[in-house]
Amino acid sequence: MLFCAFSTSVFAQNIVKHEVQSGETLYSLARYYGVTVDAIKQANPSIEGENIISGQVITIPNASKSGKVQNVTTPETTHSEAAATKQTPAQPKTQPGKKPGCKLMLLVEKKTTVYSICKEYGISEDDFYRANPQIEKSKIKKGNYVCIPYTAQEIAQQRAAEEKRQAEQRAAEERARKEAEANAIKQYPKLNVAVILPFDLNSKNKSNEAIKVIDFYEGFLLAVENLKKQGVSVDIYAYEEKGTFTSSIDTILTQPMMPHMNLIVGPMRLEHIPAVTRFAKQHNIPHVVPFSTNSTITMSAPTTFQVNTAVKSLYSKVYQLFMERNPDSRVVFVNCEGNDKDDYIAGFKRALSDKGHAFQTCELSEVKSISKIVPETDKRLIFIPTSASQHNLQQLIRNLNANASSDMTLYNVSLFGYPEWQTFKEYNKQNMRKYNASIFATFYTNSRSSEVSNFNAKFKSWFKRDQFNSYPLFGLLGYDVGNFFISGLNKFGNKFCDRQSGVNVTALQNPMHFEKRSAENGFVNTSLKIISL
Repeated sequence: MLFCAFSTSVFAQNIVKHEVQSGETLYSLARYYGVTVDAIKQANPSIEGENIISGQVITIPNASKSGKVQNVTTPETTHSEAAATKQTPAQPKTQPGKKPGCKLMLLVEKKTTVYSICKEYGISEDDFYRANPQIEKSKIKKGNYVCIPYTAQEIAQQRAAEEKRQAEQRAAEERARKEAEANAIKQYPKLNVAVILPFDLNSKNKSNEAIKVIDFYEGFLLAVENLKKQGVSVDIYAYEEKGTFTSSIDTILTQPMMPHMNLIVGPMRLEHIPAVTRFAKQHNIPHVVPFSTNSTITMSAPTTFQVNTAVKSLYSKVYQLFMERNPDSRVVFVNCEGNDKDDYIAGFKRALSDKGHAFQTCELSEVKSISKIVPETDKRLIFIPTSASQHNLQQLIRNLNANASSDMTLYNVSLFGYPEWQTFKEYNKQNMRKYNASIFATFYTNSRSSEVSNFNAKFKSWFKRDQFNSYPLFGLLGYDVGNFFISGLNKFGNKFCDRQSGVNVTALQNPMHFEKRSAENGFVNTSLKIISL
């Protein structure tokens, strides 16, 4: 019983919770409650240094004054103990400033003087009396609240802070305005498009090159005609690309309309391209090179788009797509006569090794007996010849056909080949379909699709002839180029180069996905697909 009574007396010590008001410090609280600053800090481990903030509730240990309880229940004082000691909330020492110009309203205590207030808060007596004109000189009464004004230094700091805030706000608003202005799309009421190609207009007997170029232009016009039905306004300016000298290109670029073009397509010849890329860069005009695979044409040409990319530059993408599509297969590389794809095959083997993908190599003659090459039958076999030639493909298929029918029922055999396989005759394609052949390609024409059939019919109706039989079909290439770029310019206007990735059109033959390798260089078409034949 004695121990319990002693314990109760310990917990009944005058410990209160104090809600910090604006302007209060650890020093002022220690003075008010008759404790030391260190005692307060020891009771409140969360306090760092001398920092306390308005609204923070802190513990005051061994307080000699009732302090500001403000109905805060403390874990140290129970409800019954509070009732027994008849503790009641005391009037706060300070209140938030309610008068203009007051940092805080201070409760006057016994023996408080104007001098002590001014010393504690760092203000002059003149400033104090100006803030409290109701108080006569040196006379303040206990229990009243007085205004503690801001010091001249604090007012200057507040003014400087406000001026800084306003300046930062103005700067932010100006940045936002400029950014919005820079990102704003300026739509073109009418698109001006220059097409610069070697049409060979003066020749009666056109070369195959000229015929393909004309096919491209006519396919481009069919795209324009289709977009005009959708409300797009376009004017086409066609220019003849002559000879191998740049003088003809210079003459075209000095035409009055050229600086006002929204798109330039061409030229075809490699020696003419640099002059046009420089002109397009100077006038910030999107420029399309539809034919050349030369890797240098987009260098230092930030507005130039290369449609026909060299397949070699996309080999790494082929390997990645193949492994994503065939994660559980066993690859068998077949050494063929010629081995004209050495670089491709070497890179393929490295990519498979890096990913831990199973593969092996055999000779073309060994394919006649698959069970000797690959005893296991639990994985799909994909044969990849090291040559793209039609002769080697035919020999590979003959050797596959030579396997015993009982063996072939045990294996799931596929072929993976090359873009060149698109050009092979139909009987080869039938055999490729027998072995579930697929290829990688940057372009592909599905002649059985209704869209391609409709285009071919319209081309023949307009121009009274079929497209020149080439690889790829140049009329379809022209249509895809016109559809992509004119649709994009109509949608994104002057921001087309920045937002071309948002152009969503379906290609009939040449899909387009352009990537910019660096800020100073142009755009390269990296579209590549694996196609089942």
